Amino acid sequence: MAVWLGHVSMSIGGFRFSVIHFFLFVTILSFAARSYALSKIQDRSKDQMYGRAGLPVEFDDRYRGKEWRIERNWWICLFACTLWMIIWRIASTFSYFWHEIEKLEEGGHEEKPPPPQSALPKPSAPAKNEIELTERKKAASEAQKGDVAEEQQTPAESKKQQ
Repeated sequence: MAVWLGHVSMSIGGFRFSVIHFFLFVTILSFAARSYALSKIQDRSKDQMYGRAGLPVEFDDRYRGKEWRIERNWWICLFACTLWMIIWRIASTFSYFWHEIEKLEEGGHEEKPPPPQSALPKPSAPAKNEIELTERKKAASEAQKGDVAEEQQTPAESKKQQ
């Protein structure tokens, strides 16, 4: 069902979006509105606690009931946002894997071409023993040092050597 919802899309004007994106957007807006209402009611409750503690019981009950209802709605909106985000991720993941399976079934799966030969290092003959391996490493490091030393010479020094 989640994958099907991911493929159903709507367009308003030139803007195209899926049903999942629409519901996610609506729940995020609803969550933002509930967050604003919750912050507003909590500011009022602070005013009541510090300024006007002499409200009749009927008003206090109504006020607390309203505050609890707003908090409940805030948690419900947060839960709905979380669910729509999970559905969105599941739909995109399943959709990706189904496309890959379809490619494999059609035989259209192309293997990646090997990298060009110039990018690969030249292979060397395998070492016969540990001594030969250390000698190769020493020769390679000396050659590298020689290359660095040649690069550091000035043009005048290189002419003298020639």
